[in-house]
Amino acid sequence: VVRHARSVLSLAEFRRSYLNITDERRGEPVIPAAKWAACGKDGRAYPLPNPVALAVDVSPDGSTAIGAAHAAKRVQVEVIEHLSGTGWVVPRLAEVAKRHKASMIALDPSGPAGALLPDIKAAGFEVVAGASKEVPQGAVRLVSTREHQAAAGGILADITEARLVHTNQAPLNAAVDGADKRAVSDSWLWSRKASSVDISPLVA
Repeated sequence: VVRHARSVLSLAEFRRSYLNITDERRGEPVIPAAKWAACGKDGRAYPLPNPVALAVDVSPDGSTAIGAAHAAKRVQVEVIEHLSGTGWVVPRLAEVAKRHKASMIALDPSGPAGALLPDIKAAGFEVVAGASKEVPQGAVRLVSTREHQAAAGGILADITEARLVHTNQAPLNAAVDGADKRAVSDSWLWSRKASSVDISPLVA
């Protein structure tokens, strides 16, 4: 009964009804549920065409997500891995980057993922500053705050305009359902503090 309820209720409704956790966010979700659902496939695994762009994000509690995207007619996104801790990340990142011929790996050095940089460099990844014009294939690209803001706004626009496709992965669905945003200068970023769930899959 509980499993069925989770499958038909939004995360916020399930948390409120079954876990007695109130969603304190006011108003509608940042990403409208209907728009996100319209971008979804049927939950089966669809192979990502190579090459892909990768990104890694770490939540404040240490959960880590590796995300992938391939842009063709629509942007296809997928969570490659979402696990607790960070010790597994660099070896897995190397494996995925090689298998998918990664064009680049994005990382925000000002967030919790910045702590991975020493291990990333030790593993032999080339690390390139965000201002660099050219990024060698498979290099880790350090994303600036301005670029991060553009990416957050970009994915929201892609979802709203149905230019994105996803495969209904539970960690990403939950992150989208519970994500909130915060103002940064004249733009915004996803807010880890205001969000009701771990949003690292969405940020990646």
